[in-house]
Amino acid sequence: MPFASAKRPSGAMIAMLALGLLGVLAGCESATNKEMKRAQDRAAIQLSQAQRDRDEYKAQVAKLQSALAEAQAKQTLAQQQVAALRSDLQKALDASVEAQKAHTDSQKATAQTQQAVQDLARQVQTSQAEALRLAEENKALKGKLADARAASAVQASSPTTMPNK
Repeated sequence: MPFASAKRPSGAMIAMLALGLLGVLAGCESATNKEMKRAQDRAAIQLSQAQRDRDEYKAQVAKLQSALAEAQAKQTLAQQQVAALRSDLQKALDASVEAQKAHTDSQKATAQTQQAVQDLARQVQTSQAEALRLAEENKALKGKLADARAASAVQASSPTTMPNK
């Protein structure tokens, strides 16, 4: 035991101990500095990665906003087209109703025309029958007239005949 014989440490010993302690402290300090440097490096790497992620997210947000604006424009166009189609459909329905009405009116007019044709056909038949009857009556009258003329001629040619009383 080197210290057992001396009751008090010598100045050289104290100096050596101080230097040793300083070396240990310096080593600790340099280890602490190295650890701090590593932590700073890791933080810088993480910050750089976070900035890249942020930039990527910003680009994605810009793309999504552009896609949203495009989708909204398409939606607006589609709504306008739907409104135009509804308007065209309503016009077509109105035209269909008008066409049905015209068809119904046409059917009524056709029925009236057919009725008028039938009435005219009956009148023609009646007129033809009347004309035949009148022709027969005229023929009979002509026959009677011819008979009467013949009888009159016969009477005129016979001087002695007397009129019938």
